[in-house]
Amino acid sequence: MYPDSYVFPVPVVAGRFGSRLAVYSTILPISSIKKLLRHDPRSGQWKELDPKLAEQYKAVQRRTDRGRIDSLIRYMDSRFVRNDGAAGALPAVSVAFSKANRLERITEMGNGGILHVDAGGDRKGLVIDGLGRISAALELLDDYEKEVRPHEKSLKQARVESLVLAVTIFEPTEGAPELTSTDFQQLFHDFNFMAKPISRKQALSRDHSDVFNTIVRGLAKNDSIAPFGGMSTGDDKPSKNTKPFVSQENLLVFVRGALEGVRAAQNLRLPAERTVMSKHKDRISDLSEFLDAFRETMGDANWSAAESAGLHRTAKAWYALGILYYDSVRLERPSIPDVARTLAKRVPWNNPLDPFWNNLVRPTNNKKVYAFLDTGRTPHHTLVRLLRERLGFDTMLSERGLGD
Repeated sequence: MYPDSYVFPVPVVAGRFGSRLAVYSTILPISSIKKLLRHDPRSGQWKELDPKLAEQYKAVQRRTDRGRIDSLIRYMDSRFVRNDGAAGALPAVSVAFSKANRLERITEMGNGGILHVDAGGDRKGLVIDGLGRISAALELLDDYEKEVRPHEKSLKQARVESLVLAVTIFEPTEGAPELTSTDFQQLFHDFNFMAKPISRKQALSRDHSDVFNTIVRGLAKNDSIAPFGGMSTGDDKPSKNTKPFVSQENLLVFVRGALEGVRAAQNLRLPAERTVMSKHKDRISDLSEFLDAFRETMGDANWSAAESAGLHRTAKAWYALGILYYDSVRLERPSIPDVARTLAKRVPWNNPLDPFWNNLVRPTNNKKVYAFLDTGRTPHHTLVRLLRERLGFDTMLSERGLGD
């Protein structure tokens, strides 16, 4: 595709790490990635590469699975094309070259210049970080270049034009030894495994684009949550004086279960259904009405009781209440708030030692009063089963052929 004499000029800002590694930063359109590398780096194309380069990719990189690409494309469409919620961006991808390329310094640019990238012959370049991002971007480019109907072309064009790739280029400094597969592997390791990931609680508290988190934040202002201690997030510091009523994670589980069912409640990473995304303000109102009906029937004193005296405050109960809301929608109950009132009235939430809970909890001799009989997901499923049986939902769901 490219002759051995082909050199790709790239405007860069130059720097270095120690005496061995030169680093250059640039911004490139999607179409320039293949020009920079002189090959298609996607894992599905490795079999078409020079055998030595293909072996390097297998030794250094991991294959990009279909789910990862689809997830990235959804993100790009949401944040770059439709502009849903907060601003979006992709971190820089990293490319390494075994040999140094010529840098033409431009005085007026300070540390800037033109890097003349020559990836011909044995001067191979390799993607060492961000292969998933590059793969998703190249798939959008492939999709755009296909023959399509005019009304589809505008969306595909918007996708391509809304996306650039920040690229960091690594190569040996002048006079330093060439970079080997071992060096590439080490850089891949350092970038992917040495960084400490943030906790799930911190991730949730910082995500302002996810439609479910938008619903959760709206719900946290509701009369059944805000006056009773509100919602805790990953940024909150523990306080002896005030105890949050519910955690952001538990409320998110309730919301996802209520709107999309068991699968979504158990896997918070699942993408939102379009119906949820388009009407999230209505969802906040509907879920608030459900919680208000539950609280008002139970009474404020019982509603605000500590977990030791109120099973409804547990993570298992937030999960189960979400699923029962979802069941009510599927069963087309005439009044979902009435379902909440029945749940509050007919279930002994504030008496954990009532015989109703015999298959779920056991008494203890400490201040916690009770402990769950099982660990993992089992108590969640047991509680859902108990509530369905108490309301007769188990029979109704079975008659309609509705499973989880």
